[in-house]
Amino acid sequence: MREIFDKVKTHLLAQGERALEGSMCVYHAQSGLKCAVGCLITEEAYSEALEGDTIDTADDLGLRAALEASGISLDRTTINMLFRLQSIHDNVYPPDWVNELDNLEADLFGDAE
Repeated sequence: MREIFDKVKTHLLAQGERALEGSMCVYHAQSGLKCAVGCLITEEAYSEALEGDTIDTADDLGLRAALEASGISLDRTTINMLFRLQSIHDNVYPPDWVNELDNLEADLFGDAE
């Protein structure tokens, strides 16, 4: 789980902006930007049909299948972490991501890098 968190954190901080189409957050934007969950979905596993699916409804077979095809094993703890990471991407102003991600990291793992 830590490896997944680190990958998403590194991605979001390097990207520094939301993956948007218009005003809607998306997994893979046409511009090449990706959201917190989208950065885990390979190009081969991605489909525009995933847009609108949410990680908190992990029973969604399309999103689950795309993540698993991308090498992400999903258990309830990982789904909860991905939901929280996605919430940061979608709801927090990007310059504040570093603090929010550090807080989440401390909450999940007891430390922050």
